[in-house]
Amino acid sequence: PPSTLIDTIKKYTIILEKSSFDSSQFLLTTEHTTSDLSAESQIKMSIMTFDCNATYGGIGLGKSVTDAEPVVLIETTSLVGTLLSNTFKVEKFALENSVLTSTASNSDKSIAGKLEFCVKAEIIIGAKSVN
Repeated sequence: PPSTLIDTIKKYTIILEKSSFDSSQFLLTTEHTTSDLSAESQIKMSIMTFDCNATYGGIGLGKSVTDAEPVVLIETTSLVGTLLSNTFKVEKFALENSVLTSTASNSDKSIAGKLEFCVKAEIIIGAKSVN
């Protein structure tokens, strides 16, 4: 629970505003607006399976999935004012064997694979997650 009364009246929101993919660098960038956050340490981003049921990379509690070589990694997270930006690095050579890559019918994942994942944003106040 929040430690002071002022913490209880804050909104603590993170809303996705924009995303883009740089296909030459294999970088996914997301931009969010936030409220009542003042430091990057208040935000924990996690990559999850597309259905958001398992954490990718074996980080965190509960169900998790991993690849021998990670297909997507959180490269940067920055908070400037109310703008939260994240950059995700996609490892193109790991796409074919990733648990996050799927195909239609029996297509070859290296040719027709689709990378799908969910990003979980947690707001951390003190040592507690408020999400």
